Amino acid sequence: ISMIEVGRRGLRMGPVVHFDHPVDEALGADVDGDGTAELVLDSSAVDPTGPTCQSGLVSVLDGTTLAGRAAHVLLNARVGVAAGVPLDDVPGAELAAYTSGSCPAAPTSPGDHRLLVMRLVDRAVLRPRHLEAPSRIAAAAVPPVAVDADGDGRLELLVRDGQGTALAALGTDDLWPLAGDGVPLGAVPGLDGRPRVVLLEAPPLVTDPGPGAVRLAPLGRAGGGG
Repeated sequence: ISMIEVGRRGLRMGPVVHFDHPVDEALGADVDGDGTAELVLDSSAVDPTGPTCQSGLVSVLDGTTLAGRAAHVLLNARVGVAAGVPLDDVPGAELAAYTSGSCPAAPTSPGDHRLLVMRLVDRAVLRPRHLEAPSRIAAAAVPPVAVDADGDGRLELLVRDGQGTALAALGTDDLWPLAGDGVPLGAVPGLDGRPRVVLLEAPPLVTDPGPGAVRLAPLGRAGGGG
């Protein structure tokens, strides 16, 4: 991992850190709520010569020096895609990620897909929820999306599973299906002040070369309602 520093005089190479394992994803997040971002790394590649069951590793590095701050082992699981967002009252960002089982370890897993919400400052798991496997390949490349759906100042998560797009809130095991179908890319404010979801309506299979489309959808539950 190398850091490139941007300044008035252009770019220059910053700290460089070498790992003895692959790094699959990197994101910036204020892990401890001090106003500065740390670097969060995910190492979830399957080792074909390794044991039958393999674990993922989430590492937290100092955002300036790249010094190691913490390492969290995810037993028999690996992270697909993730986002770092503040979701509870404890200062700092949580890791919101799709995970899949890794026992037995394989490049793809037919089951045990979950939405993991883990507090990065102390590794407290706030939400392990089983999800059906995404029915569209595009969903695997898009992390959960944080949005304040009801305007109460707390963030919920837009997630994607085999049934479509749904809203997940901490403190409840419910998933609220949303009207419309597609992969959630983000949210923007509407003219009425309520957020609109940016949905990618992609071909259902990677073998289908048909065009995709991006549209805005209100945060209404499927079948009517708010």
